[in-house]
Amino acid sequence: MPGVSIQHQRRSNVRITQRNETASAFLWMILGLLILVSGVCSMNTMFFAVKERMEEISIRKAMGATRTDLILQFLLEGIQTSYIAMIPALLAGSGIAMLLGDYVREALLSGFPIIISKKTVLTTVIVANLYGILFSLLPSYYGARANAVEMLRFE
Repeated sequence: MPGVSIQHQRRSNVRITQRNETASAFLWMILGLLILVSGVCSMNTMFFAVKERMEEISIRKAMGATRTDLILQFLLEGIQTSYIAMIPALLAGSGIAMLLGDYVREALLSGFPIIISKKTVLTTVIVANLYGILFSLLPSYYGARANAVEMLRFE
């Protein structure tokens, strides 16, 4: 028949899969960029926290605290800060996903399920830990390596 073309289901599925992979890669790039930008902001905040607490750091050094003690303190504070941010973000993201899932289901009349798996939650916790550690390392080393006498003179 003229003007009629037949496509195989397999070819159509390949195109859909390629589009999904492209969209997924794009979203991962955006996610990576957002994590990098927010990490730099967190690192900046940690640097200010270290600078504001120079007197405390110098007193702890005078009392016998080692560099490892100070690094561990700031790393734990960084992880704690990332957890404080992670919990509301995880709850808000889950809620938005559920709301959008209901909307998409109604708009497209399809059975498009939104599933928040244990793997997703575990991945979020791991990323939050890595985020807290990676973006707290430099400020914690800065605070631990600073000279106690110079810090008190600076204050």
